[in-house]
Amino acid sequence: MKHAKQPPRITEEKGKVLYITQKGLGRIIDNDGKEIDLPYCLPGETVIYDKVERKRHTDYYYRGIATKSLNRAEPICPHFSKCGGCALQHMNEKDYKEFKKSIVTQHLQTYGLDPFVVEDPVILKAGQRRRTNMDIRKKNDQVFLGYHQLKSHAVMNIGPCPVLDPKIEALLNPFAACLNNVLENFQKAKIFITNTDTGIDLSFEIQEVKNLTENQRSLLKQFSEENDLSRFMFKYRKTQDVLHEREKPYVLIDGIKVDIEPWSFLQSSVKADEQLTKWVMDSVPENTIQIYDLFCGRGTFTFPLAKKAAVTGIELDQYALNALNTANDNLGSRRRNITTDQQNLFENPVKAQQLNKTDVVVIDPPRAGAGAQCIEIAKSSVKTIIYVSCNPETFAKDCKALTDAGYTLNKIHVLDQFIYTPHLEVVGVLTKG
Repeated sequence: MKHAKQPPRITEEKGKVLYITQKGLGRIIDNDGKEIDLPYCLPGETVIYDKVERKRHTDYYYRGIATKSLNRAEPICPHFSKCGGCALQHMNEKDYKEFKKSIVTQHLQTYGLDPFVVEDPVILKAGQRRRTNMDIRKKNDQVFLGYHQLKSHAVMNIGPCPVLDPKIEALLNPFAACLNNVLENFQKAKIFITNTDTGIDLSFEIQEVKNLTENQRSLLKQFSEENDLSRFMFKYRKTQDVLHEREKPYVLIDGIKVDIEPWSFLQSSVKADEQLTKWVMDSVPENTIQIYDLFCGRGTFTFPLAKKAAVTGIELDQYALNALNTANDNLGSRRRNITTDQQNLFENPVKAQQLNKTDVVVIDPPRAGAGAQCIEIAKSSVKTIIYVSCNPETFAKDCKALTDAGYTLNKIHVLDQFIYTPHLEVVGVLTKG
């Protein structure tokens, strides 16, 4: 005989915020003495939350603020605290800037590194994000298109989103209206969308749907034409079906046309690209002859660096390397001095003996960092390392290995390109000798 499932025990509680964690959450001690983290609050505020006790675990859900801080700012988005995309719109400008900087300094101090080399963050304005992916649900004849609600599988139908590029934002409601005739009730879908230099590039997937019907194709093609998309692609696993292509999408990297796919890695905005590139270029010493660009991708830094010296770009993604090489070949007589190699730098890092032949290493790994590669760099005689990272924790860990090998961490630039989130980008400059 099955026993009826016991409903959770829900109690409303209050707690005072002690400080903000590196994830942008308020740390509270609950009535049982347990440390819990809640969103959308500031130090000193009293927060109302639900304590939901289940058989095997307990969850905590933010409900509101009982006592507000004088430092609280008015959010710029009506969906804030419902949509799970932004976490920090309630911080005032001064506290926000200090919080962003502290994320980097705290990780440096954890590894015994100097926090005073961190520059004040450069904060990009909202409304510049050129790429995003969103989830889609159709329920009760209504399409929900947007980001997940916090701690929920439910999709927030965001409509306006002030952090997005206006060209992407303007497309959301018309696309949702189109999908109301394309999707069946309870179907799930996903889009990858990029505002390229040729216009909007959109990839669309429907869960477990291999092929579109003729009616679906017709509706989506009509939407693409009416909204002047550069390309619309339906995707099922590795199968790609291009329904519409006005022009093959590309982005300009240092003025050079580089082909992309909707899911290609790019920095979040053109301004982010420009700022990061400036910091990297300014850190390259005069009279540099040879540069290694590790995790080079489609050439964000490779192309501009090649105006200063010969560049060897190393990358695992063959599609990215093909795009880089094709773009360079298309320059004809203006082709830059770039060579590339496909290599898994996690499993097979470039060896110290090879790096000894270069003057500068630029490295821009994914969030996991570049532990194996940094071991080889540490053993090399390379004079200048420019480390670009989207994860201050793995950045600090890798820098510790390099400073232990005799490198000096001279300066760290901080870029807040994912505004109102705890994420940021850093550029560290290390030298030896």
